[in-house]
Amino acid sequence: VAVGQVEGRTVIVSGSDDGTVRVWDAGTGRPVGDPFTGHTGRVRSVAVGQVEGRTVIVSGSDDRSVRVWDAQLGRASVPLPLVDVASPVAAVVLGDSGQLAVGAELGVILIRLPVG
Repeated sequence: VAVGQVEGRTVIVSGSDDGTVRVWDAGTGRPVGDPFTGHTGRVRSVAVGQVEGRTVIVSGSDDRSVRVWDAQLGRASVPLPLVDVASPVAAVVLGDSGQLAVGAELGVILIRLPVG
């Protein structure tokens, strides 16, 4: 899980065994919008942050991919970049400068967003 600000609202972002990423209103505990879908394995890690003035959600999965999602509330959006790594993703961390650290079974990868 991760906590962040999206459009002035404090949200909790969670990853699930069903491959989805969900956004929750931290004040009410209710879901915000539809789940983000696209991973084919369990989502093991999520992060929330800013990249070039846009709020994004990053997710890492057992399907060996990292997806970057537009965090606009109210709808699941098409993933922005998709990064394939050589092993299941265990952790994602998004820095203030748009640098993404990805922890996978084979090591750590540093990526400058946006990619693609």
